[in-house]
Amino acid sequence: MMRGYEGASADRPANPKRYRVVRSGESWRVEVNGCFTGPIPDRKVAVRLARTLQRESNHLSHHGTGTTVQ
Repeated sequence: MMRGYEGASADRPANPKRYRVVRSGESWRVEVNGCFTGPIPDRKVAVRLARTLQRESNHLSHHGTGTTVQ
């Protein structure tokens, strides 16, 4: 098994990523697992990006097609 994926299998997938939109001074950032994008001035743009990333992550990890952006 690959390193970092212990406990994940076809029957038990790894924990899904959850993308969040967070305030950063006068702008917004998309955060996942403690990593952030660069500043995004418009919250709607940040939310749209987070939803797109969440959909792609869900598709790649077979967790469904719904989004869970906060």
